Amino acid sequence: MYKIDLKDRILYELDLNCRQSNAQIGKKVGLKKDVVSYRINKMQEEGIIKFFWAAINTFKLGYNVFRIYITFQYVDQKIKDEIAQHFAKYKNTWPVNSHQGEINLAVVLWVKNLYEFYQFLS
Repeated sequence: MYKIDLKDRILYELDLNCRQSNAQIGKKVGLKKDVVSYRINKMQEEGIIKFFWAAINTFKLGYNVFRIYITFQYVDQKIKDEIAQHFAKYKNTWPVNSHQGEINLAVVLWVKNLYEFYQFLS
């Protein structure tokens, strides 16, 4: 089992900005960049850091993001699945998530402009 100590403030810095270099993180936590690299690799081996993911800035790519939340009433599972498949087939949908609770379906849509969004809705 891996024991976290003060040197593992590296995790905090990675959470704030994972694009920092090991040298930048080292300056903030008081360690050399080689030690930072070693600690990150050790945390990966121990399973504390499982994977890295990218936060995509859609606006820099020229897209606007719309989130659509749907709550179903009196709809059977077959129709819910058809609606989810309709959203999933559209080229610019990002995740399509089905939920239990107040929101039954969540869709994230990337579009270039409002006209494209309204065209999709119609």
